This record gives sequence, C-alpha cells and structure tokens, in this order.
Amino acid sequence: MSDAQTTEIMGPVDHAWLKMDTLHNPMVMVGILELHADRPTREIAEELVRRLLHHPRFSQVADDHSRPPVWRPVDALNLAYHVHIHPAGNLPNRATLQAAICRELSYPMDPHQPLWRVGLFRARRGRLVILFRAHHAIADGIAMLRLLQQLDDTAQHENEIPAPAAEASHVLQAGPLGSLISRLTSLNSVLLGAGEFFRRELQHPEHLREQLHQGEGMAAAILRVLRLPSDNHPSLHAQLSGRRRVAWTRALPIEPIHAYAKQCGVTLNDVFLAALASAFHHELLDHGESIDREETLRVTIPVNLRDENDGETGNRFGLVLLDLPVGEPRFATRLDLIATRMRALKDSPEASAVLLSLGIAGQLPESAEHRLIDLIADKSVAVVSNLPGPQQALHIAGARTENMTFFPPQAGHIGIGISLIGYAGHLTAGLSADTHRIADPERFIGRLQKALRGIRPR
Repeated sequence: MSDAQTTEIMGPVDHAWLKMDTLHNPMVMVGILELHADRPTREIAEELVRRLLHHPRFSQVADDHSRPPVWRPVDALNLAYHVHIHPAGNLPNRATLQAAICRELSYPMDPHQPLWRVGLFRARRGRLVILFRAHHAIADGIAMLRLLQQLDDTAQHENEIPAPAAEASHVLQAGPLGSLISRLTSLNSVLLGAGEFFRRELQHPEHLREQLHQGEGMAAAILRVLRLPSDNHPSLHAQLSGRRRVAWTRALPIEPIHAYAKQCGVTLNDVFLAALASAFHHELLDHGESIDREETLRVTIPVNLRDENDGETGNRFGLVLLDLPVGEPRFATRLDLIATRMRALKDSPEASAVLLSLGIAGQLPESAEHRLIDLIADKSVAVVSNLPGPQQALHIAGARTENMTFFPPQAGHIGIGISLIGYAGHLTAGLSADTHRIADPERFIGRLQKALRGIRPR
C-alpha cells in the first residue's frame, strides 16, 4: 500500500482539537463499556483490537510537524502501549473500579503513538469493564458511537466495517468543514484567510469585536458568544488541580422520561437538563453559595451537525451555550425555560459559527488558538453532552454489553464534563470532574439520578 493511499490530510477542525490539549485538560474522549463476559479477557481484548484496526485512524499518528498536518501510518503498532489488561479480582465494588479508572485516566496520551488506549478490568460475577480512550482529533462522539456499533458481532458478520484505507480522492479533501459549509467554493483558502484575520485581530480584542459586529449570520453568532460574560459561580471556576474523579448513574428506564417529555412537548434532552439544573442547585448550596430565583449557570452543549448518512470519522459538531435556571425551584417552570432557550439556540447559527471558529483555530499558532478557545470556554462551567446510543444491545466477541457510559473532554479551563447516553432501552448519566470543581462526583451523580428517577408522566 503506497504512502499516498494511507497518509491523509488532517481537517482544520480535527487539527484544532489536536492542539487544544492542556496539562490539566487533555482533549480525550472516555467511554466505559460494562460487559458480561465468560471468555478470557485476553481473547476479548485481541478481538476488540482486531476490529478497531479496520479503521485507519487507529494505526495512524497525528503528524503536526507536517505542513499541512497529516495522519501518517505507523510502521508497527505497539500493542503493549495501547492495551492494558489489569489484574483480575481486585475490583470488589464500584468505588474501587472508579478509583482504578481514574488512575488510568491520569496517564497522558503519547503523541508519537496512535491516539487511543484501552484498559480492561475484570470484576466479579463475569463482569468485564472496558475503558476506551481516544483523542477528540480522531472523531467526535457521534462518530465514535457509530464506530462502536460497527464493532458489534452482527456488524462483523454483515461485513459492515469499512475498508482499512481511504481512497486517494478522500485523502486530498480539506476536512470535515467541507460538508458543513459546502456553499464555500474553496474552504481551505477561506479558513487560511480567516486565520490571518484572527492572527491580526486577536492582538486587539476590541477591534475584533468591532469587525465582527459589522458581519451577519455566523459572525453575529460568534460575537454573541464572545460578548457573554464570564460570570459563573467562583466555586465552579476554582483553579484546576489536574486530578479527576468519575461517577455514573445506574441504568435508568428511558420510557417514563421519554413519555414525560412527549407529554410536555419538549425533548428528552430538555428534561435531562432540567434535572441537571436541580443537581447543580444543590452543589452550589454545598459550596455555601447564595442562590436567588433568577440565578443561572452557563453550560456548553455540543450539537451534532452531521448528515444522517455521514459515516466518516473526524469532527462535525458545533457548540451552543445555555443558561441553566438553577435558581428556579419549580421543575415545570425550569423545564419550560430550558426548552424555550434550547429552541432559540437550535434555530440560531451559533453551533455552525462555533464550528467555523474551531476551523479557524486549527489554522492559528498554538498560543493564538488557546487564546481564542479560552475566550469561548471561560463562559461556561461544564460541557454537557447527550448521545443517542444503540437501541439494541451490542455484543463483542460473544460478550453482551450491559451498559455504557462516556465522559466528554473539556476545553480551556472548564473542569466538569457531564453526559447522558441512551442505550438498549435505558439511560445512563456520567460525570467527570476536576476535584477542585466537584469534590464528590458520587454525591452529585446521586442527586442527578434521584431527579431523573422522580420524572413520571402525569
């Protein structure tokens, strides 16, 4: 296979995520699969890796020194680095499992290796927990979920896994923004020109705001985000410690929450956000914060911008910033406020505008990129993501996946990542937090679980 067939130009948004790593906030997505597995752990690990390697990104390194940056194939994969099977029998309960996972999360990705790692933990009664980590430059959450579905035994039998190498024509494409902003005749030249603009204007933020104010559409949406104050509660903006803890709910039945959302004329995600506002309300009280009725807490929410049939890896999502009404005591009123605000954000160009900003950021020097990202990230205290997982249970090498959880990475100085995933008829919420932001994630997730369990159709 020739180098031209296997070396791919890195899209500008993927490059932006690659450069977005900081010491305390690596841009790494984390997924946890809980399986019931009778087969030996090593056999399942070998089969999982075999299936992953059908996808080119898992045998490519991110070459940021090339111009333009590229995904370059490795000569030989170091499986001792990528796969870690933990000793069996040392995980008697959830707390010890969470502690073991946090220790694994503390190991940084080696930039000279393909940007993924897998850890396998054998628990009691046939349970096997798979910790999957992949850098956000490889793919966004929707793409990762689709890849996960292709690892299922049924997909293997139906030959649904794509060919290991990209076609030469795909290699020369400019990247994921091409499908989103197809009306632009030359995406790379637009991004390079915009990048040059930001290089100049970031030296004078007031001038940048004046320039953007003259624009329309996406430029106006970017301006709205930049103008948002960084006014969230100080307790949730404490200096990052670099130490993380994780927690997740038990599997919750999806049907009562879905029925309630339908009855209220809102989305399931709106209901989740209303329950999350309740959990944050109590967290602020624990910090000794005073909360009035109009109090809000701003969070960042990823919005999928993929076409339904888009099966590519890479990143095709934007971000919107939502003010959670954490001071409103009545759930119904809180839900109405969230639903109204989310509808307005979805009807606005904000998600696409932020995606365009990420494309621009991918063309900037690293210091300028971090400055632009910080301007956006410092407006919110958490990344809150909702993914529609597989409706049917997945099987890997004959082992049934009973549950799955994931944790989104956080850019800039954000220290809290919260997720909701629907899988095989139930929901699971997950939390990953810097200990200086949320000291007791298990308590926080317990409050969120209580709020979700209390939702029933009238």
